[in-house]
Amino acid sequence: MGPAIAQRAKTADFSVLPTVSAADDEMFGEARDAALFSSGRPALFVPDEASDHVGETVVIAWKDSVESARAVAAAAPFLEGARRVRLISLVPDGEPEDETATAMANYLKAACLPVELRRPRWARGTSAMPSSRRRDPAFCSSWADMAAGAGRNGCSAARPITCCATPTLPS
Repeated sequence: MGPAIAQRAKTADFSVLPTVSAADDEMFGEARDAALFSSGRPALFVPDEASDHVGETVVIAWKDSVESARAVAAAAPFLEGARRVRLISLVPDGEPEDETATAMANYLKAACLPVELRRPRWARGTSAMPSSRRRDPAFCSSWADMAAGAGRNGCSAARPITCCATPTLPS
């Protein structure tokens, strides 16, 4: 299934996927991973508790990489209509902050976007999300959106996504 999802995602503006971890459902986990890591296209994760406010807050996971720069460019249509743009740059304990995150935040601000730069610290090999927030749906959707960049940026994409239950798909 993964190669078919990746192929379809390559020829789409973006993929819409449920927030699900591979541990919760192997099929959706494979689809998620294919859309994220094999398509080169943006992905939108929809939590169970999706509301009419989807798209008001856009979360960008930033790392100084070609993939992150391309993701920001691909997200331009979503950024223009957002009330908030959260640019998140994870800072491993003991390492300096990535100054390219500041440069990207300034670039987005120059485009008149409402950018908030966040630099949470984390210990390598652990989940980047605080355990106290893993079951909070409002917080959860932001971390699930962020996972699109996080999997290649040094932390496990499955961890942030596991905070939400598997949605029921219409038959």
